[in-house]
Amino acid sequence: MNVIHKNLKDYSSAPFEILIGVLTFAPVVVLIVFYPQLSSRVPVFLNWSGEVEVWAPKSFGSVLRVPAMAIDLQLICLLMKLGAVKSQRGVLEADTYQEKVTTLSARLWDWLRCLIAFKMAAESLDLLFRSVESLRFLITPAWILTWTTAVVSIFAAGLYGYRLWQIKRKKGVPEIATEQKKSRAHVIGGFIYLNPADPALFVESYLLNFGNKWVYLLILSLVAYPLIVFLPG
Repeated sequence: MNVIHKNLKDYSSAPFEILIGVLTFAPVVVLIVFYPQLSSRVPVFLNWSGEVEVWAPKSFGSVLRVPAMAIDLQLICLLMKLGAVKSQRGVLEADTYQEKVTTLSARLWDWLRCLIAFKMAAESLDLLFRSVESLRFLITPAWILTWTTAVVSIFAAGLYGYRLWQIKRKKGVPEIATEQKKSRAHVIGGFIYLNPADPALFVESYLLNFGNKWVYLLILSLVAYPLIVFLPG
């Protein structure tokens, strides 16, 4: 049987990626343009009802904090999606199981990216809406849009996650191609998998393939997120 090597683009849609890109980066441009018009203090944390609980003095760090969080989270989700695709390391033409698992995993991460994009974009622009009097009427619609998108995205992600769980729990899964099997010769210290020739980011027994350059970007993004969250403090 032939082995088909899939790439991230095989599980991506150009219109969707453009939408995510606009929602992620447009708030950065908007906040920089309107920076002089922003109030001397900016909201940092909002409660469940959309009311401000914590304020911070205006600075580029506090103003661009949420957009920076959005960019970092999008990078993490995109790398996790890449990991889901690359970790199959080639799919047999007749291996419908592996193809279904990869497709559902990719869709799951896309719905999470959608949730992050809409929620973070609304939170980023909320700062502008609260500072400019003529835009205050947009505070409530932005809050409604945020939670509506959150509910829909969480439901869709949960649906894909459940379908993924159902497929994986089935017995009699076909064997993956021999070339996909991991060699213990690349294991260091019994728990570190290091194989630059293996395109997989994740491996079942050792979690991460430290021979893949994208793993280090993923680790850096994970470490950066809490630092960005508490940046204003």
